[in-house]
Amino acid sequence: QMIFYFSGTGNSRYVAEKTAETVQDEVVSMNALLKEGKAGTFISEKPYVFVLPVYAGRMPRVAEHCIEKMQLEGSSAVYFIMTCFETPYASEKYIRRLCGRKHLELSGFDYVCMPQSYIAMYDVPDHDQAVQIYRKALPKITEMAEKIRRQEKFDHQVNGGGMMSDVINPVFYQMAVSAKGFHTTDRCTGCGLCAERCPLNNIRLQDKVPQWGNSCTHCMACIDGCPAQAIEYKKATAGKSRNYNIAADL
Repeated sequence: QMIFYFSGTGNSRYVAEKTAETVQDEVVSMNALLKEGKAGTFISEKPYVFVLPVYAGRMPRVAEHCIEKMQLEGSSAVYFIMTCFETPYASEKYIRRLCGRKHLELSGFDYVCMPQSYIAMYDVPDHDQAVQIYRKALPKITEMAEKIRRQEKFDHQVNGGGMMSDVINPVFYQMAVSAKGFHTTDRCTGCGLCAERCPLNNIRLQDKVPQWGNSCTHCMACIDGCPAQAIEYKKATAGKSRNYNIAADL
């Protein structure tokens, strides 16, 4: 298997890397592909695996566009694992449509609950709570990975509500997904990690001060990954925990 992931704060990266430990195969960062402006041609005789977060009821649009452009040769079988706070909503419906366009066979779709990470809108757990959620998720991650290793089809469909995926998603991208609310505080050291971690190259430093462009996907990598906690989004994130790459503390 070749395991692809897109991840802003580390949840999907963790699931992809733990899955790779079980199936003993390569992990490919879609963040890196996007940052380099590449789609890529990949060859695998074993099923492909995608691990993606749920953004407003579906896979992130940037991830879907990246997959659309990929050349996936060899196997036509594919697994999708979604990371989400509670439910993947109707993600599977849109993934099946994507598979149809790409002539891929969906061998399995499932999800794993991970810490809420959309700090721009929701309350998020503190560090210790996030660690516990990671640990609680591990048995299901391992179970899914074992099925993928044996190339077994997942034996159920996940039924999630459609309103978030079908109705709210377009409104969310039109009304909420913008970088205009991001700003730095006087804690900013000008380290540049926010620009380095942005998968869309949407941040540049001007006199060591981050400046945001117009290509944001609200992955939260910049705000959660800032080591000085010097980035805020409007007034919505003040005082909230930042959870980035929790796996490093397990």
